[in-house]
Formats: sequence, C-alpha cells, structure tokens
Amino acid sequence: MAITDLLKEGKPSIGLFTDWTELPVLEMSIYSGIQYVALDSEHREISAEAQERVLAACQGMGIPVILRVPEFEVRSLGRVLDMGYDGVIIPHIESAVQLDEIMDDVYFPPRGKRGIGQARCNRYYFETDTAGYVEYVNANDWVIAQIESPLGADNAEEIASHPGVAAVMVGPRDMSTEMGKPGDFFADDVQAKIGQVRDACKKYGKKLIMPCGTGAFVRYQEKGIEDMLVSAGPLYCAAVKNAVRAALGE
Repeated sequence: MAITDLLKEGKPSIGLFTDWTELPVLEMSIYSGIQYVALDSEHREISAEAQERVLAACQGMGIPVILRVPEFEVRSLGRVLDMGYDGVIIPHIESAVQLDEIMDDVYFPPRGKRGIGQARCNRYYFETDTAGYVEYVNANDWVIAQIESPLGADNAEEIASHPGVAAVMVGPRDMSTEMGKPGDFFADDVQAKIGQVRDACKKYGKKLIMPCGTGAFVRYQEKGIEDMLVSAGPLYCAAVKNAVRAALGE
C-alpha cells in the first residue's frame, strides 16, 4: 500500500513516530488506534533486521509503515523501498530541485531510474506481474517532504505541488531552532512559517503532517492542521508520569 492510499481518504489521520522497534510497543499502539507507523532512522541507526521485523508485524496487521531516512541515505531510496516500505519521509527539503534528484531513485523507468531487484516489495518475484508492479509504483506517490527551515517554508508551494510528493511534513523543532527560538513552536514568527506550509498544502490538495505530543493536538487543530504524527517517547513518558502521579495522589 502506498502511503497515498491512506492520505487520500480525506479524513484526519494519526500515526506513531518512533525509533523504537520493540513489537509490543508497536502492537499496543496499533490496538489503540494508530493508523500508520513512521519509523525514524534519522537520529538513530536501526538495523535492517529490526526494520524487517517492524515491517512484517505492522503490515501483517494492515498498518502501513514509512521510514524517515537520514540525509546521507537519500540516494539509497530504491533500496529502502525494496524492503517494502509504504513511503519515505525525506528530511530538510528546501526546494523542488532536491525533489527532482530524489525521484529518480523512487520510480522505475520511464518516470525514474530505479532498478528492479528481487526483494520484499515485489514478493521476491513470486506471483508478481513485473509490468503491473512497475505501473503501480510509477502511478503512486511515495515521498513525504519534510520542511524544517524558513527557506523551505518560503518555497512551500513548489514543494507541495511537486509530482511525487504524497504529503508534506513540518519539522517544528528544527524550524524554531533555526529561527532562534528553539522549542518555541507557537511563537508568532514560527507559526507564520508553518502557516505558509499549511496554506501551500491546502492550495495543492496535499496533507500537512505535524509531529507533536498529544498536548499540542488541539492547538494545531485550531490552526487548521488535522493530521498528527505523535512521538512515541513523549507519549509514553506522559502516560507513565500521569500514572505515577495518580498513584501518589499528586
């Protein structure tokens, strides 16, 4: 399933953003209603074996899995998608030119230059119509472009309108840090930049995905952003903290 299939439903979506690969954590999140998993390998290395376990477990439950790749692995997107991911998040996108270079590794000829290999994505050639598989990949959008800088926000229209971009994601922590207000996501000037991205997404019919903790859901919804990617660490830390306080009567 391309991530496009989920994002085109027109309903608000909620995913789990995590670099944890422990299956009980993922399964409990899915049982709680998470609609997709975004595995984050930008800030922590995740072995191929661990990624394969996550893919098999989540997709076996009907849950799409996407991967945020490190910048230095952008030229290996074909290999990432060969593993069977339903999409990829590309960090630090600031222009359509970057996206032009990326798409060659996402799509097969004639749309791109990706090579076909025996891999999980095509069932290792078992019961797979190669022509049909190539047509399916080339007909769908697999890339989520993450805008994390004021320059990226200024170029949001060319990014959101780019062929191949399934959705846009904001990186509010890096955005606020570059603007001299680290962690102050709701500062007026930071929100103005996020608003530029939101407006570009609306103009071109693309979802805007916002990574955040549960405490910020309502504030973002009030600003017209409905698709949330909840971070696993803060989510579970908050749950434990609340349980401890309740037990201690605080």
